[in-house]
Amino acid sequence: MKNIKYLFVLLVMSLLLVSCEKEPKQEWNKYYGYTNEEIIGSYSYSSVENAFDGLTESLYCHICEDAVITITAESESSLRFEINSVNEELNASIKGKPAQNDDGFLVCISDAIHDYELMAYVYTNASDQIRIHGYVRRYYPSIRNYYFDVIKN
Repeated sequence: MKNIKYLFVLLVMSLLLVSCEKEPKQEWNKYYGYTNEEIIGSYSYSSVENAFDGLTESLYCHICEDAVITITAESESSLRFEINSVNEELNASIKGKPAQNDDGFLVCISDAIHDYELMAYVYTNASDQIRIHGYVRRYYPSIRNYYFDVIKN
């Protein structure tokens, strides 16, 4: 009789262990301390499933799933972002020195000459891939945000 009780307890414990759902593994992590050299390159759509969750397209919010970005060095500390989206009619060239801030995973460039601002998160994964997620804000003729999510080719 004792063996049956132990067997029953063991069976219940086994079911609990097997049925517990594991936390989903977060594939992408914020990349703190990236260097300009590491993010230089060409990028295309990341295909990350929930990249644009919470955004609704409108006159002021454009989702650029077809975004292609090329990042090049302008100088030792300055970068140029060439951002193109045929579907959303975006063709922007933004250059400047990424702002140094406490959030070492952000790229922030304001190009007042061309009325553009770029704000993006830099991510990396276990395979050392680099992903950039953010937006370009265009101020003229009206404020419009163009959201992108790209991975380095």
